[in-house]
Amino acid sequence: MHRKTLLRVSLAAFVVSLLCASAPLAANAVTSWGLTSAPPTILGYSHTARSGVNHTTSNLIGMTEITSSPAAPAGWMGVNCRIFQSSNDALKVDTGYAFTTSAYGSYTKFCYFGSHGTYYSWGVTALYNGSGNTYTYTYRSPDRTW
Repeated sequence: MHRKTLLRVSLAAFVVSLLCASAPLAANAVTSWGLTSAPPTILGYSHTARSGVNHTTSNLIGMTEITSSPAAPAGWMGVNCRIFQSSNDALKVDTGYAFTTSAYGSYTKFCYFGSHGTYYSWGVTALYNGSGNTYTYTYRSPDRTW
């Protein structure tokens, strides 16, 4: 009985130490998301999409996320993550499309930019429609200065 209790306490202490060690990273990890758009329902799959922006000490991180209900088959959802400079809307990063490789209910593509300034993310989604893809822009994220 004591061995099980000791094991549980040790495991709990280990998990708490991991959470405490990662707390400084999580405290700064607030993503600024744009409004959620609703790309069309295609072949019985309803979708939502959004773009967001965050940063670390070394990079601005753009992200484009698409969700599907129910989970879409492999290859049916794609996203293109893009970062723009806010002052002149200049495109700074364009990842090209990445498509799911398994059935997913949600898929996010990240993109990175290393120059300080004010930027936003504005992505594009691709949804398989039976004979090709339907492309839809997300709403742009709020500006992020770092």
